[in-house]
Amino acid sequence: MANLPKIALGAWAWGNDGTFGNNYTADSLKHIFDTAMVNGLNLWDAENAPCLLKGAAI
Repeated sequence: MANLPKIALGAWAWGNDGTFGNNYTADSLKHIFDTAMVNGLNLWDAENAPCLLKGAAI
């Protein structure tokens, strides 16, 4: 666990149902993904609507 980055990048909106727009494509997001990975940001939060699924309940 010592190698985990201190930040998680939220990618769940990248393939969503249009809530945050629907203009995202793999090509438009590739630069963001590649830059993050090169800089050691490799922890991705891809949960889809955790409040609806109660996946974030503590």
